[in-house]
Amino acid sequence: MRLNRRSAAKLLVAPALLAGPRIVSNANAALRDARVREQISALDYDIRGGTAGEFAAFVSLDISRHKRLAEDMGLAEE
Repeated sequence: MRLNRRSAAKLLVAPALLAGPRIVSNANAALRDARVREQISALDYDIRGGTAGEFAAFVSLDISRHKRLAEDMGLAEE
């Protein structure tokens, strides 16, 4: 992760019955469109498509990194 970029996640969320393979495929296709990529990049975001499982893995890793950072800084949960 590059620290000079915004650390944020934006995602498309839909009910399980709606979020089928077609929706995921169309969303990922949109992220491959050059104009869409240009507009998102202009906001200083990295662009990643993927599946719900891949996003869950990303969030899990991000949580573990922040947890370790908080522990290293001596911060405790309240």
